[in-house]
Amino acid sequence: MTSASNVPALAVLDIGAEGVALLTEPEWTDGDRNSRTLFKADTLRIVLTALRAGAVMRNEDPDEAVAIQPIQGEIAVRVGSQGVPARSGEMVCVGHGEPWEVRASADSLFLLMVGRAPKPAATRTD
Repeated sequence: MTSASNVPALAVLDIGAEGVALLTEPEWTDGDRNSRTLFKADTLRIVLTALRAGAVMRNEDPDEAVAIQPIQGEIAVRVGSQGVPARSGEMVCVGHGEPWEVRASADSLFLLMVGRAPKPAATRTD
């Protein structure tokens, strides 16, 4: 994992190895979900997420846009009354300010890429 203050110019992530590690942690073996932040910068966060069948993940942050890329399993993404299945090899994108949810119908692993608008620069008043 990288920190926002120490973002590398280039990072190569082994998603397969990260997934194996994620699925051996107690949060997964004893619970219905687990996640691991793989990359973090000021305006971007990439999170590997595992959801058990029947589990739901929701977000209502108005400052975030997300892209959801399934790796294995079966998930559906819902925004308001519109829902779509998401399969391996596809990516579902949700714009800023849209509340969304991911529901797993089978044990699933996916990448969640979260984009945030840059914070305004501080202005000086003299």
